[in-house]
Amino acid sequence: MQSSNIIRLGGIGYELGDSKPMISLIDNNSDGLKKVIDSNQFRNYLDAEQTSAYELAESSIEETLSKSNIPGSEIDLIVIATDSFTSVDENHSFYTSLSKSHGINNAYPIIVTMSECANFHVALEVAQTALISQKARNVLVVTTDKSNLVSPRSRVVGDGIGVMSDGAASCLISSELEEGLELLQVERLIRSELLSDKIDPQQELLVRVEANKDLFNPLFSKHNIDPSKIRKLFASNVNVDVLGLFMNECGITTDKIFSDNHERLAHCLACDCLINLSDYTHSRGIQGGEVFAMLGVGPITWGGALLRSDYELGSI
Repeated sequence: MQSSNIIRLGGIGYELGDSKPMISLIDNNSDGLKKVIDSNQFRNYLDAEQTSAYELAESSIEETLSKSNIPGSEIDLIVIATDSFTSVDENHSFYTSLSKSHGINNAYPIIVTMSECANFHVALEVAQTALISQKARNVLVVTTDKSNLVSPRSRVVGDGIGVMSDGAASCLISSELEEGLELLQVERLIRSELLSDKIDPQQELLVRVEANKDLFNPLFSKHNIDPSKIRKLFASNVNVDVLGLFMNECGITTDKIFSDNHERLAHCLACDCLINLSDYTHSRGIQGGEVFAMLGVGPITWGGALLRSDYELGSI
């Protein structure tokens, strides 16, 4: 298969925990949970109680390899974005299993962690850098998390803007994919001042507004993209009114935020962007020339990306 100068994202697969009604959740943060339920944006959450993060990831990877039509032996790099892997021994066992089951024998393994819901974008940046430097042609990016490992005390996000769910999602970032969206650019940033116990709510809000602008404005400027022309934003599944407050400052209106999965899935941590993108393309398709944005936000970290379609696409 011929390599090209275009880096594409495709072959999205995902695996979800069992769906449970939000109203049945008992959480240490009862006030925050009440806010989530009262928002009427979330109906269910996903609980993979009997399934490990490794098993969720492997199921997702199987789908990605099947859809991308690229054999495991041609994967040069596997970048795993997670805060839920538990030991070095289990990490090695997981990689060994992938090698035996899917022939991923030549893929150098890298684990990205500590950025929480922005982990996916860091993994995406690693993949893009490897392709630009021509040190890889095909990179498997995998996200997987279990909420009880990421946040043992509470599934509630922040003070009640969402609830964490369990799941995995994966995709191929490649210069050899014949179908998929062109990956234009990935950016990340950190605002460590949010760690201070002296910051008040008003200051925190201003920091978060400016962080979103600092993340996306250079992306739009570099690629000469009018943010009002963004077809859809795929972001963490948190309260759309809160998310809209930040994105409006970047020129992306609230109606551009893909929120169809809020009720069904709640917040699958770093997996949300890929799951939402996959479901959108399956239900609506993509026209040539459309531009999409992706956003992942941790407590102090941000990740953003721009994707573009150069032809009509039914699903990826």
